[in-house]
Amino acid sequence: MPEESTEKNKKTNYKVEIRIAEKSIKTEYALVAQGTYVRWCYTNYSKDDESLSQFELPYVDMEDIGSIFIYLVKCDDGAFGKKETRVAYSRLPVTEF
Repeated sequence: MPEESTEKNKKTNYKVEIRIAEKSIKTEYALVAQGTYVRWCYTNYSKDDESLSQFELPYVDMEDIGSIFIYLVKCDDGAFGKKETRVAYSRLPVTEF
């Protein structure tokens, strides 16, 4: 017998957003989401379109960029369309990459 659609068993989807200066890269929905384990598989490399994997920034040194932000984005389907909300983030110095 199919389960009833309730708030308790409603599946919530998440994406990951990486922001380097003015450039933002987002994954699609998670491939695997079971319990506390979540896995995203995302590649932005394309032989046909190098702008997906390479971009230029107007900085002289790497330290000028400052920080890289990694966001966890919650995606909900609401009455007014899809809503994406940043629910958690990590701020890391660019020198750690």
